[in-house]
Amino acid sequence: MRNFLGVVGCKTIIYLERVARGLSICTTCLLSVVQAVTISPRTTLCRKLKPQTAWQVFPFLLLFWIFNFLISSNLPHYLTAARSTNRSGAGMHTEYCHMLPSRNTVKWLFITLITLRDVVFQSLMGWSSGSMALRLYKHHIRVLYLHSSRKEEMVLKFIKETIFLLMTTVGTLGNISVSVNYMFSWCLGPEKKPIYLILIHLAVTNIIILLAKGLPNTMVAFGLRNFLDDIGCKILIYLERVARGLSICTSSLLTVVQAIIISPGASQWRRLRPKSVWHIFPFFSFFWVLNALIGMNLIHSITSTSRNISQFKSESNCYFMLESQKTKWIVLSLMVLRDAVFQGAMGGASGYMEEMVLKFIKQIVFLFMTVFGTLGNISVSVNYMFSWCLGPEKKPIHLILIHLAFTNIIILLAKGLPNTMVAFGLRNFLDDIGCKILIYLERVARGLSICTSSLLTVVQAIIISPGASQWRRLRPESAWHILPFFSFFWILNALISMNLIHSITSINLNISQLKNGYSYCHFKLESQKTKWIVLPLMVLRDAVFQGAMGGASGYMVLLLHKHHQHVLYLQNSKLLYRTPPELRAAQKLGEGEERTGDSGDSRHRPSLHVLLLRRVARGLSICTSGLLTVVQAIIISPRASWWGSLKLRSPEYVLLSLLFFWILNSVISMNILHSIRNRGTNTLQLSINDRYCYFRKESQKINNIFLMLMVLRDAVFQGAMGGASGYM
Repeated sequence: MRNFLGVVGCKTIIYLERVARGLSICTTCLLSVVQAVTISPRTTLCRKLKPQTAWQVFPFLLLFWIFNFLISSNLPHYLTAARSTNRSGAGMHTEYCHMLPSRNTVKWLFITLITLRDVVFQSLMGWSSGSMALRLYKHHIRVLYLHSSRKEEMVLKFIKETIFLLMTTVGTLGNISVSVNYMFSWCLGPEKKPIYLILIHLAVTNIIILLAKGLPNTMVAFGLRNFLDDIGCKILIYLERVARGLSICTSSLLTVVQAIIISPGASQWRRLRPKSVWHIFPFFSFFWVLNALIGMNLIHSITSTSRNISQFKSESNCYFMLESQKTKWIVLSLMVLRDAVFQGAMGGASGYMEEMVLKFIKQIVFLFMTVFGTLGNISVSVNYMFSWCLGPEKKPIHLILIHLAFTNIIILLAKGLPNTMVAFGLRNFLDDIGCKILIYLERVARGLSICTSSLLTVVQAIIISPGASQWRRLRPESAWHILPFFSFFWILNALISMNLIHSITSINLNISQLKNGYSYCHFKLESQKTKWIVLPLMVLRDAVFQGAMGGASGYMVLLLHKHHQHVLYLQNSKLLYRTPPELRAAQKLGEGEERTGDSGDSRHRPSLHVLLLRRVARGLSICTSGLLTVVQAIIISPRASWWGSLKLRSPEYVLLSLLFFWILNSVISMNILHSIRNRGTNTLQLSINDRYCYFRKESQKINNIFLMLMVLRDAVFQGAMGGASGYM
């Protein structure tokens, strides 16, 4: 339909449309602003602009109508119907109305007003929307925080409730069981030990603390309030404080009694040991009276939470009234003094018991070192003595080992035995002559041990030196060549330690001119001349013999290293130039079959047998080489050694070993029968290429089993080969 509106209709419709558009923008802006003001916090300035009634909104709506009517008032003068206007002279506005040309001044004036209205109201709408979004975001964050805080608070409350309940219940039941156990032992046992009574009293005080402190705290944690009146608060707090002091005092008494019980019989503390349980009761009475008096002020300063608490300090379900400064400092000083005295006594008794335990450990260590060291050296010396006396060959090295064990026995008896006796509490068990003999023997035996160890190392180095070496000439041919060295060692160390005879005395003498040496003997102060003569001689002896020991040890290490390299070279040469017959037969067979297979079709090549023989021959080579090396090591081992007893007496053992090698390697290589295919086979399921064969992919389990067997075989036989080479 065209031209269905007249001039008045056009003016009315376009005018109302423009006014309604402006009203929509203004009303939407007002709605956003009112919403932003409504949800704003109460303390903000925007909250005061919130309309309280609907009548406060009507002026804004009336203002919007008047404002938009005025802005759109130019439209009736420039609008006309489409049929009453020449289209060439009018500007197109809609399909049914036309806008007549207007002056530029009027046109730009109304356009500016419309633009200004849109900018102002839409800006207010955007600001109020952003303000609402920010407020809602902050509110959301706060709600999340409160929700998480409440959840954490509930979890912490549950944990607190559980801990208080478990501590109170388990602690009370445990102390009740301890007290009942020791009560039965004290009442029905054959001996009424005082320490049982102390433990019963300590368990009772702990029960009072748990019930007077833990039970109310558990009830408070579960949400109970004001469940105690004034008298209940006074009794509960007073009992808890008194029981706490009793626990400290009883624990201190228990520690002191334990320290007195384990003290030595000759100690002065042993006299304080309680003979019967009646000696303990006065201490309990004193503890009860002392702690009852110290906690007396609590009766006047404790009240329940049901009273006015403006001048009180909280103690869970009870309150402390503020005390005077004088009473506060008197009670606090008494409590600190009590704790310091009893905890100090507890610490001193614990330190004394720790010292006694360390002393006991020291006694056991000295006893075991002396006894087992002496027995071990005696067994070594007796063993080599029988070997030297009754054996077919009298080796000089056996005589050196006997002498070394003998010197070690002298050191252990002269040094370890007196120290063990001192650790067990013996004093003044040696006179002057005994001290001189004991210290002199210990010093001489120490020097003899150094010299004999050096001689042993040098003789071992000479024995294993090559036949063409100059050191080989120094090898002792019989045991009589060693005795002059022993005589020299005894004379040398006896002369170096001669000064000890004049400078050692017993501790029974006046020690004002002595200096501490041992726990049972003392050194007299020597002259500087004697001191500087003896000290360089001792240093020179130690340097010479220990230097000789170090040089001989280094020489032996060098010889053994060269021998090891030589054995490895010989072994590699044998393996390189002497291929085992099994491997040579397998190689020839493989070459012949490969040449035969090259002349025919690839599907008829004997690849399966060739690879099986190659795998078996490789394993046989490793096993046979290991057997060869072990047999060579057994052949060159001494007759008296354990390896000499394994020497093969007949070739049947070798044949059995070779048969075992064939069976073992055939079984290990059995998986090749299932994993090898010719090149003519479909290779989608095949893997590694071996010139004319493919390995079919096996299951992971089978592959791991056979691989483990091969690695184990190689490790065992190559390890045996390496051990035998090192032994040779």
